[in-house]
Amino acid sequence: MKQKRYWLRGGIILGSIVCFLSIVSIIPYSPFFIINIILSMPHWWIVKLTGYCTGGESCIGTWLIIFSFLYVIEGFVLGSLLGWLYGKIKNRN
Repeated sequence: MKQKRYWLRGGIILGSIVCFLSIVSIIPYSPFFIINIILSMPHWWIVKLTGYCTGGESCIGTWLIIFSFLYVIEGFVLGSLLGWLYGKIKNRN
């Protein structure tokens, strides 16, 4: 029996969408750049714990790149959960 891995498909699809949006949002002066800063606010506790960032635009850019990687991981996990749930519902029939 061929097993369909919906969790993997969902994770790859949502992870790649988030990756594309993260790459676009790193470009300064793009409309997504401001959205990325707003969405990364919950992750700023990492910056405070490390004490690395003392100020400046280069520091913000570095952390936005790190947060973009976190977004891709979070997108993959969320897509995997949604795909797993879809597979459970579809295989029930």
